[in-house]
Amino acid sequence: MLHHGLTQQALWYAQKCNSCGFCRAVCPLLEEIGPESAAPRGRVFLAGEILAGRMAVTPAVAARLGQCLVCRHCLAICPTGVRVDLVMMAARALIKETVGAERLKVIILKSLASRWQLISAIAALVAPLQGIVGRRVEGGQALRLNWRGMAGRTLPVLKAQPFLKNYRSHNRAHTPKAGRRVAFFAGCFVNFVDPEIGYATVRVLEENGIEVVIPQGQTCCGTPMLAAGQLDLALPAIRKNIDALLAVEAEAIVTSCASCGTSLKEWWGDVLAVEDDAVYLARAREVARKTCDISEFLAERVELKPPPGLKTPLKATYHDPCHLAQGRNIRSQPRALLSKIPGLNLVEMAGADDCCGCGGFFSYDEYPLTRRVNEKKIKNIAATGAEVVLSGCPGCNLQIRDGMNRFQIPGEVWHTVQILDRAYRGV
Repeated sequence: MLHHGLTQQALWYAQKCNSCGFCRAVCPLLEEIGPESAAPRGRVFLAGEILAGRMAVTPAVAARLGQCLVCRHCLAICPTGVRVDLVMMAARALIKETVGAERLKVIILKSLASRWQLISAIAALVAPLQGIVGRRVEGGQALRLNWRGMAGRTLPVLKAQPFLKNYRSHNRAHTPKAGRRVAFFAGCFVNFVDPEIGYATVRVLEENGIEVVIPQGQTCCGTPMLAAGQLDLALPAIRKNIDALLAVEAEAIVTSCASCGTSLKEWWGDVLAVEDDAVYLARAREVARKTCDISEFLAERVELKPPPGLKTPLKATYHDPCHLAQGRNIRSQPRALLSKIPGLNLVEMAGADDCCGCGGFFSYDEYPLTRRVNEKKIKNIAATGAEVVLSGCPGCNLQIRDGMNRFQIPGEVWHTVQILDRAYRGV
């Protein structure tokens, strides 16, 4: 089903583009692909043409419009404010209706959107069997099969016990401060793949006297569906999440995934605004007002309890996730937190805010291409000599881990909140 409101908005943005070319300087894919149609302004032009019906949706056009990470670097530099992310969503929605979508991808997206209990049950069954398709490597498993050119790729390992299944709905802070309560939105990756990020987030908040409530009705934030143009799958998940999050009385909604945070902060309101859904639009805006990244909340809204420090001094470097740095301008906050950890030597890498090449499902659709983008990031990491790479996005962490394994770069890859948690626990 096409969404007329999003189509019209995308057409308006396509007409607004003045083809200045500033976006060419920041697009991480343009250098790897080459033609003008691969630049953000080129993709916006193609999207406008197919959405207006002036150009047919051919396989070549569909492939080119699929080659966008939705990293938002172009949004941050665009002088006319073209929302390339929304234009890509609308164009991909039309492509899905015109030429269809890959069946396996649709099944995965449907499961993420509305079948979390099913995923939990499957995870419990397949967790012990994952060695069949992948061999264990640092931070995940390396694919044994050469599927889509991904032989040897570091893949996530599903955990038998998801984060939400392990945590009670309400958690009490060690020494609660009057009226300080937040709701924690976990997201798919933290829930099914890396619950330790969730546990660390809760522990750090509790250590600082913040009561944490974990709404059990939450599901996928909708980012993968929106990026794929699957609005019919995204919208029910968005509304369900809004209901779950606003059922909790909390001063803030905290996320520890950059992409989840961008959905809650911006994309939910963006798509509901063109869906003629005034009730949920108002509620989405309330969610947006409350939403903040864990680093943002701790750096700006908490008088941080000084952590005792790391057991062993570490040299670390920080990667800026696109969905924190671009548009949301969350750059200084994580560094401010890291500067408070005794025993941590933070060394800046070159191009800290360059894209790592993940882009969610994009890195599975276009793995050889994302590897080329990722290679630059890995070289910059290696040049620092860091023992630990830190970032505020679980997806980025997986992509960086894959690159480090591929180039045999030693070291750990952690979320920012994980090293803060280790500093509080003295490990």
